[in-house]
Amino acid sequence: MSKQAFIYSLKVWLTSAIVTPILFTLGGLLFLDKGHTQEPIGDYIGFTLAFILFGMAYSILLFVLLWLLIAKLLKMAMPERKVKLLVLMIAELLIAALIFGLQLKGTGVIGLNTLAWWLPYALITGLAIWFYKLEAH
Repeated sequence: MSKQAFIYSLKVWLTSAIVTPILFTLGGLLFLDKGHTQEPIGDYIGFTLAFILFGMAYSILLFVLLWLLIAKLLKMAMPERKVKLLVLMIAELLIAALIFGLQLKGTGVIGLNTLAWWLPYALITGLAIWFYKLEAH
């Protein structure tokens, strides 16, 4: 397996798994009604750390699948832009399948709450895919 594919996949996965919960927490602190934010800051830090750990645990399979996909695409001698576009499309489908699947398993209903979880992960992952350098051959 390609070391570059592993490092690139790891960067994208860690960015998504770490940055998204931090942004969720900051957004909640900034935009929630101040009457709802009476909890000590330590509660928010604990929530964010738990959010990161659970997100990493649930998404480890996505990291492995992206790593294998990227390694395979790098062997096909496609331009970097095309590889990233394919990775983006598949990553977004995998994220949607994970979040919508977990929501269906938990509540049996997909609604705005599901979109509120999916959209930040999809956005941060997409940005990470385009931000990090991937040297396609």
